[in-house]
Amino acid sequence: MPDIWIPPEEGWLKLNTDGARSLVDGSASYGGVLRDHNGKWIHGFNKFIGRCSVVEAELWGISTEMDLAWGLGCRQLIIESDSSEALRMVQQYTFGGDPYVIISYIRQICNKDWQIVFPRLLGLITK
Repeated sequence: MPDIWIPPEEGWLKLNTDGARSLVDGSASYGGVLRDHNGKWIHGFNKFIGRCSVVEAELWGISTEMDLAWGLGCRQLIIESDSSEALRMVQQYTFGGDPYVIISYIRQICNKDWQIVFPRLLGLITK
């Protein structure tokens, strides 16, 4: 049975993001959508980023849209990704101990004055 999109509570935005990587040449991209509690489309995005791992593409998608959500005035954000590895890396971040610099940047964004929830990890990232 396919996953069903569940809207966030009023006052929250939900980010759904996905990364992809070509098995042929290693090129990668990310994309996704930001929606409100009514399912209203706020912003869609996609970007080709060259050669990298699919996990890194997921992380770039998360960071890019977190920046956008913050800039739009969002202060309560739910982030959904199908990459449990990317989400685990963000949650278990230790300074200087991760293979991707982008994880450090995502943690900096998380430390702003807002609430970020990663439901697949069943956790709230707090400052």
